[in-house]
Amino acid sequence: MSGTLEHLTVVELAGPRTEWCGKLFAQAGARVVLVEPPGGAETRSYAPWFGERRDRESSLHFWHYNTDKQSVVLDLVAEEGREAFLGLLGEADVLLDGSEPGGLGDLGLTREVIEGANERLVHVALTPFGQEGPMAAWKGSDLVHQALGGQMMMNGYDDMPASPPVNGQGNQAGHMAGSWGFIAALAALQTGRGAFIDLSVHDACAGMTENALPQYDYTGKVVTRRTGRHASVAPTPAWQHRAADGRYINAQLVNVSPRAWEGLVSWLDEHGMAEDLTDPKYFVPEIFREEADHISEVIGRFVATKRADEIFHGAQARALIFSAILNPEDLLDDPHLAARDFWIELDQGEPEGMLRYAGSAFVAQNSEVRPRRRAPHLDEHGQALREGLAKQ
Repeated sequence: MSGTLEHLTVVELAGPRTEWCGKLFAQAGARVVLVEPPGGAETRSYAPWFGERRDRESSLHFWHYNTDKQSVVLDLVAEEGREAFLGLLGEADVLLDGSEPGGLGDLGLTREVIEGANERLVHVALTPFGQEGPMAAWKGSDLVHQALGGQMMMNGYDDMPASPPVNGQGNQAGHMAGSWGFIAALAALQTGRGAFIDLSVHDACAGMTENALPQYDYTGKVVTRRTGRHASVAPTPAWQHRAADGRYINAQLVNVSPRAWEGLVSWLDEHGMAEDLTDPKYFVPEIFREEADHISEVIGRFVATKRADEIFHGAQARALIFSAILNPEDLLDDPHLAARDFWIELDQGEPEGMLRYAGSAFVAQNSEVRPRRRAPHLDEHGQALREGLAKQ
């Protein structure tokens, strides 16, 4: 089965800001050429590692973000390397550039030179704060961007007095920027003309604070952090409960329909734990909201007597928005993910052999959108690519 974007060639300058965007292109079928500096991409040195190894070919981080890509080492400081790079751009559709503002220009690879190599090229420049503006020269990181972008203001705990904001892990800022880079590039490609896309990680984060920014802009109200639940202006009940097996359940009390409420109360009553929730007064929305803390406490006492899976499946069968909080090992055995063929096996080569990888977040009809090959070894495709350029 073919890939959705197999007609595209993407040149990616290796770096932490471009790798997620490049992965999205690669797993959708595009040919992605990863241009690495001598010594390899920075992220080849990122932990965690495979087993006891600690070398540039054993970074699990690099493996995950660079499946299906081709690797070529080019020294852009040298004229020969720059010429080869421009040769690659001549046959490319997209350039993913994570260098600092003006960084390529300092090497003689100005926007004019790049456009001269390929006027149809869509050049996506991912920088911390954009190409211009008062913060353009500032340095950024995932922590910096989540702080300045507004995400950290919404993450944390309301049951721990004076607790600080919490930084969401997993390079959330990079994923936001990379996803927008992918979308922006696809949109620009539809025009059939070249484009320069100035994509700021800070802008991407500031535009993805969900309802916090419009809430303040329109009402002057500030959302506050809630333990294990969505940040909000108004207080919400603590709906995270520990089950009898030590695992946790999120039992949300939002958008509970009368039918779902009847199912919940009947379920609790079957076990003699409904307490006063059988009272018809709880069908009145105003009373339901006023008594939300009490309702959550009753549910928590019920959850404490059952296994998490029992609560999760029982609640979902009654159209309640309850969820079990899964550990990584739970996801590996999740029957729903298995049924959708989310987990895939890739041949990592010797000595690792076949290893399990995460697949795609969506399934495309009549097209394969998923990793197919392991991440490349350093300069694995370099000789063939350089020989091809020499024949041009």
